[in-house]
Amino acid sequence: MVMMWLNIAKTGMEFLSAQQQASADEARYQQNRIAAVQARDLQIQQLNKRAIQESEATAQSKFDLAIKALEVSEAKKVAAGRAGVAGQSVEQSIAMTEAKKLRGTDTLKQNLSNLLSQIELEKAGVSTQALNRINSLPRGEEPNLLAYGLQAASGAVEADIKYNSGELFGIGRTGLTGDNTTPLPRTNDFNYEM
Repeated sequence: MVMMWLNIAKTGMEFLSAQQQASADEARYQQNRIAAVQARDLQIQQLNKRAIQESEATAQSKFDLAIKALEVSEAKKVAAGRAGVAGQSVEQSIAMTEAKKLRGTDTLKQNLSNLLSQIELEKAGVSTQALNRINSLPRGEEPNLLAYGLQAASGAVEADIKYNSGELFGIGRTGLTGDNTTPLPRTNDFNYEM
């Protein structure tokens, strides 16, 4: 009978140990999840800062381009006035300066658009990395009480049969009986003939 109780206690301790392991696994999972989200947020903040800096640099470049185009156009007008030249060639020269400014502005806009698209893709990649990092650790899984209960019951019956001749549960070494004296029939003991 002592062995039976020891077996039940052993199974109970195994269950408690499995519960503690599940709690520890879940805690590790949650810590990893928090760290992954914080790392993702930091990387996305850096990418957002880069996008803002690039937008500001592009705006400054457009402004500088407009100033330069205006200076060149005005210089051409002054030079033409001093030289006493006027007409279509002067107007074409000024229009060419304006066209260069517009092409430069379009190029800057397109480069910025491409860069911002790339940054958005990098953000998506960072989020995917965080998700993969989170999913790399298993969650803590609570042990099944029923399974451990059946294991304890099975161990108790085994101990009763082995050390107590099955008296506690009414199970003899030969099988389950009402009075523990007559063994249960085996399948080959039945007469199946008709």
